[in-house]
Amino acid sequence: MSPPMPLKKQQALSQSKKIKGPTPGYKHGHVAGIPVGTTFSSRKDCNASGVHKATCQGIFHKDRNAYAICLNGEYENDVDDGLRISYTGAGGKTNNFETKKGICTDQDWKTAPNRALLRAHQERKPIRVIRGYKLGSIYAPRKGYRYDGLYRIYKVYTKVTDDENRYRLCMYELQRLSNQPPPPWETKSIPHRGNNGQSSM
Repeated sequence: MSPPMPLKKQQALSQSKKIKGPTPGYKHGHVAGIPVGTTFSSRKDCNASGVHKATCQGIFHKDRNAYAICLNGEYENDVDDGLRISYTGAGGKTNNFETKKGICTDQDWKTAPNRALLRAHQERKPIRVIRGYKLGSIYAPRKGYRYDGLYRIYKVYTKVTDDENRYRLCMYELQRLSNQPPPPWETKSIPHRGNNGQSSM
């Protein structure tokens, strides 16, 4: 008779047999249960909801696909006109997690996040847009983060910075899609999600 399997091995085997359902957020379009205008206390709450799974980077991407961007004042070349956005790609800094807006090297279209957004443009995929309180825009929330709906990238190009360094930037022009609820700055009722995605009003 074979000896009993150790408990830890039994648990590991049991976990490996579980069928995992789809993770919210790893698809294009809206996330179920997250209406346009939903606010979040932190990037961790955005992650828990699935609307933007990256907790530090501006571009949420996986397996060559880009699903969402977060505008929060990371790059001085970003321009927010509400329904239209000029968005700076990833990279160009010694540390992508630093809060400085300055660029110290060229950005590269071949990096994974920039390539994923470029593919979204080529395939006309919608991109979820989240605005953060550090954006410094009249369209941004005063605190926390907010899901502002779906946009589509209609133009991509390389921009050269105006300073003496002449760094090259990957730029994306986005337009808000019309077939969805109006933007949050035109409405007053805004749901809130805090404590890792728990909903409240």
